[in-house]
Amino acid sequence: MRIEITRVIDVPDELVGVNALEAVVREEGFALMRELLGTLGQRFQALHWHCPKCGSREVESAGEKTFDLLTAFGKVDLPRQRLECQQCGAIAKPLDDWLRALGEHRATWLVQELTCLAGASWPL
Repeated sequence: MRIEITRVIDVPDELVGVNALEAVVREEGFALMRELLGTLGQRFQALHWHCPKCGSREVESAGEKTFDLLTAFGKVDLPRQRLECQQCGAIAKPLDDWLRALGEHRATWLVQELTCLAGASWPL
């Protein structure tokens, strides 16, 4: 899969130094990462637009619900499609396969690890 992204960034004319520039670049980088993760989530769902039970491609959208995912670069709102198979009546959520690695969490493994490290470093 190849994705091309073009982004326009507004940089203040009166940056007061390299630290201010770094802050702008960092925030824009995080915004790009959030956008890219959302785009890839939508592409993943489009590639799996079929019934996992019978394999039929005759599925219809049965709505969507936003999945709030916490990442190392901020919260990403993933539109989570719900599909209904017209052949067997099964309900499918293609993003479930993608999100299965999270277990019961709504945070990526990196956020989970960082949270554990932060908690472990605090004195009792």
